[in-house]
Amino acid sequence: MTPSVSGESRLAIAVTVKLEKRAAVRNLIKRRIRHVFRELRADLREPIDVVIVARRDVQSCEFQDYRREIGTTLTSHGYLPR
Repeated sequence: MTPSVSGESRLAIAVTVKLEKRAAVRNLIKRRIRHVFRELRADLREPIDVVIVARRDVQSCEFQDYRREIGTTLTSHGYLPR
């Protein structure tokens, strides 16, 4: 996470084929992350650029887990209010 030079918050997501061979599953993971980021974007204190690299345990996560993990990380770094 870094301050954005473009003036708006941006998101980059990496989900490798090593994580999941099926494109449909990789795309589902990316859609869920994008959705959570869109919901949280309005509450950000300043525009930031975020890069998320999905790890193996993401496959067993429910949608609420995505929201909790991303929200907690942004809050702990001071980009979201507590």
